[in-house]
Amino acid sequence: MNETLQYPIGVDFRSPRPRSGVGGALLGAIFGYAVTRSSNGAIAGGAVGGLVGNQPMPLNEALRQRFSEKSLDVVSFYRLGRFGAKILFRLNDAYWTLESHAPQTPVMNIEQIEDWLYGDITQKLEIFLGQNDLRLAP
Repeated sequence: MNETLQYPIGVDFRSPRPRSGVGGALLGAIFGYAVTRSSNGAIAGGAVGGLVGNQPMPLNEALRQRFSEKSLDVVSFYRLGRFGAKILFRLNDAYWTLESHAPQTPVMNIEQIEDWLYGDITQKLEIFLGQNDLRLAP
């Protein structure tokens, strides 16, 4: 998780999308060693793989993963321009949507906007499930 993420004044914090650099570092080290047959190649490959692997998941994939953790079937994901997203999911033989619109501030870059959308939709999901007295999957 990116602890240095800061939003402009007046924009509420939302939990950012998941990130993982360990797998990328390991794969990079193996690839670096395979190409160079040296420990220096493995170290360089691990460093590059860690940087590449530390990138956040695409918004669509991150939301699908989060919903599947709650045992919810995602039917479709819609991008609503640069600042919005909507997700259609199935629960108990009914279809539901959750929609989010990030604050339209020029200070936020696309990564911050997508992190904000992820956090907002997952927060709305928790509220939705709580209001409907539905049990959350662990």
